Amino acid sequence: MILLNNHAGGIFRLIDGPRQQPELEEFFETRQPLTAENTARDFHLRYHTARTFAELESALPVFFAPESGASLLEITTDSPTNAEFFEQYRAAVKSSFT
Repeated sequence: MILLNNHAGGIFRLIDGPRQQPELEEFFETRQPLTAENTARDFHLRYHTARTFAELESALPVFFAPESGASLLEITTDSPTNAEFFEQYRAAVKSSFT
């Protein structure tokens, strides 16, 4: 399982309507410092985390190794960067079909 954790509620930055609201950060996003480490432990999953591209490059081979068993990879990101990247991705997909 791969979890993108932006410590907020960044999904609302991707949805038309909420993302145009000036109250987005105040009422739609819920800032929190939690990680999924305890969730992984509760479900007996191996836990991997990545906060940088270098950490991600190190974690991926271990995460995908067949002998690793069930694992959770938590990638820490930030909400505004996620939204920006998603818009670039959406535009690239749209242009490939036109």
